[in-house]
Amino acid sequence: MGLPALKHDAPVQRAWPHLATVPYGARARVERASARGQAAATLRHRELFTAFAVAALLLSLLGVARVAVTARAAATSIESARIRKAIKAERLEGDLLEIQQSSLATPGRIQEIAGTTMRMSEAGGVCYIQLDGTEVCVPSAATTSVATAETVGAGAHRAGPRSGMHPGVVTSVLRAALGEAQLLLLGDVALASSR
Repeated sequence: MGLPALKHDAPVQRAWPHLATVPYGARARVERASARGQAAATLRHRELFTAFAVAALLLSLLGVARVAVTARAAATSIESARIRKAIKAERLEGDLLEIQQSSLATPGRIQEIAGTTMRMSEAGGVCYIQLDGTEVCVPSAATTSVATAETVGAGAHRAGPRSGMHPGVVTSVLRAALGEAQLLLLGDVALASSR
């Protein structure tokens, strides 16, 4: 009934050791020398490749640095030109404001505006109240100038015929001419400075 057990093994191949022949004699020396030469040439080639790779890396880094510095210089130059243009515009605007301020601040213009729009006139006299309670009244400059002009005119009338012009008219014409001359002078200065 029972059959005997059979053992099935796979055939084992024998592994032979890997043997290399060792040259002996003059041939061996030549082969060893050539192997050493090949190793030295390989080492030299590796060193040359490493030196070339380092040199290429340094050159590329220098190129990148130069491009970055050039781009930064160009950006700074553009920014500087923009700032110079803004400074010139602000100077021109400042000169125009100075001209406008000086034209508005001339005494003739202030008197004209005060007389026409606010219906103001010069005071007949000015009184100062001091701390001790006393008052000192002084006639205004306009009445003083009119009085001196009248005395001069009266002297001229005594000396000869009068020209017929009122001294206040001459004063206002001279003030207006002075204001216009000042405006022209400031305008010329502003135009010269804007160039």
